[in-house]
Amino acid sequence: MKLLETNIRHFGKFHQTSFTFGDHINVLYGKNGAGKSTLHTFLRSMLFGMERKKGRAAHSDTYSRYMPWVSSGDYGGSLRLSQNGRVCQFTRNFLTDPKNLEIFDETRSKPVPADPDFVSQMRNGLTEVTYDNTVSIGQLRGETSPAMADALKNYISNLHSSGSGNVDIAAAIAALTAQKKQLSSRLIPIDQREYDALTAEIHTLNRQLQEHAADGQSLKLHERRQQLQNTLDEQKEAYRTLSGRTQEWKQRLADNGVESAEQLRQVETVADRAYAAYFRYRGAYRFTRHPLMRNLLLCLSVGMFIASFFTIFLTNASFSNDSYLPVPFLVLLCVFFFATGRLLLSLRRHGWLWNQAREQLRNLFSVYLGTRDIRPENYDRLKKRLHDAMAMTDRINDCQIRCGELADSIRSLQEEENQILRRLEGLSRADWTNEQNEEQLKQALCRQETLQAQQRKNNEISLEIEAVKTAISTIQSIAENYHVSFVPRLNQTCSAILSSLTRGAYTCMAVDDNLNLYIQSQKRSLPLSALSRGTAEQVYLALRLALVECFWPDRSVPLFLDDSFALYDDERLEQTLLWLAQNYNGQIFLFTCHNREEKLLNMHNIVHTYIKIG
Repeated sequence: MKLLETNIRHFGKFHQTSFTFGDHINVLYGKNGAGKSTLHTFLRSMLFGMERKKGRAAHSDTYSRYMPWVSSGDYGGSLRLSQNGRVCQFTRNFLTDPKNLEIFDETRSKPVPADPDFVSQMRNGLTEVTYDNTVSIGQLRGETSPAMADALKNYISNLHSSGSGNVDIAAAIAALTAQKKQLSSRLIPIDQREYDALTAEIHTLNRQLQEHAADGQSLKLHERRQQLQNTLDEQKEAYRTLSGRTQEWKQRLADNGVESAEQLRQVETVADRAYAAYFRYRGAYRFTRHPLMRNLLLCLSVGMFIASFFTIFLTNASFSNDSYLPVPFLVLLCVFFFATGRLLLSLRRHGWLWNQAREQLRNLFSVYLGTRDIRPENYDRLKKRLHDAMAMTDRINDCQIRCGELADSIRSLQEEENQILRRLEGLSRADWTNEQNEEQLKQALCRQETLQAQQRKNNEISLEIEAVKTAISTIQSIAENYHVSFVPRLNQTCSAILSSLTRGAYTCMAVDDNLNLYIQSQKRSLPLSALSRGTAEQVYLALRLALVECFWPDRSVPLFLDDSFALYDDERLEQTLLWLAQNYNGQIFLFTCHNREEKLLNMHNIVHTYIKIG
């Protein structure tokens, strides 16, 4: 991780101030009160945010201490940093939320959410604890806090169990412990005596049901009754359908004035006769309806009467007086007049028959067709309607026959059902008991299944609890075993760094589990209080640099030294700067109020960035 540039909008004494940092050593020079510690605190706040305390402590906390001197409604700024080639800008406004963070990804030219994993990645895994106890060193503040010992234990455990120091093994153990507690709370206690009693009850109920079902009589009767009910339902539905259809057809015939098939056949006979007479006697009717023909018929009728009279009279006279008229002639004349009269009377009668046929046809057409026009197509329509009506009467008869058959079958089935019901009356008490047993058995089986499901769930939870216990035990065992082998390596690293810083004056130092320090010199163990303050500061620096190498072997995090060399003499300072320039790969921020760091770096031609504050 590298810090590229920072822009302070309003923070303490700084207002609209920017700083650009170099890749390696940055010397930030300023007199006392110039704002070196303010800039150092601002950088830390941009990385991790601020904690705003409550109550009386709020008057002296970091948030209140670095409130802008000039009220502007803004409190914060931005920091540009890079990690693995990705450049992002962190922006914070401590007035809105001391922990709030906005991130703009300059590499991809878009804002990104402040996801904790992404933020940790951009900080190269640097946390507040490791920052304060490793890479951030103030004047006379080289000691590490107790929290650093826990962080180191957790880190070295992570290295062995996961291969990475970024996985929080302590948090994992805490999570597993919480999970075990949560799983234990889900265990459901089961009364074994209740379960045994329930099993015995199920066995008894099954035996009673088997005994009742041995004869099978009641079951067979119920099955037969169910079959009868199904058949009855089907036949009753068919009966209702046929009855409804019959009534509908009868109503349609009644609406058309039809009462029976016999009536239809009579109407058809009358229509056929009338239609035949209509066309047979139509000529005679027209003949007799002419005025001249009526007068002729009248004359012929009168003439026939007179002729008949005179014929009889003259015939008698001729036979008595030897008339001059021959008898055959008179007979023929009489026959002629009679034939003519008969013909005329027949024509008259035929005309009357035609008129009667016409009236009958008109009445039939009017009733069945709604028209009085006598035409062949109307006659065909009448015939078709009559045939359709007769076909409908035939269907009605068929339906009535089928309804009668269904009624007989329904009565037979109902009688059989009544017989079954009478037979079931004697078995009703046993069946009622059997039904009660079945219901009780169903409830008992349901309860047994519930208990069995709870038991299975408890077994599953117990297996999970054992797995969690095993995981916790395994992680703790691995962490403890690996910690024993890791401490010598940390001591070796600390000793090598201290030897380089002191030019071999002190070549061995030891660190216990709580990061307590012990110095070995000329085969003697010296307490830290026996050393000078400058030497003690070098020991603390060696420990912090060794811890940095433990957390970041490539030393790829910035190192902040805020007037950390105030108690160093020139020789110690020169040796420390040379070691840092040659061995520390990350950025180094030297906050100082002296010029000797700048002079020493220039004397040894060490490339650095000089930044003047104030």
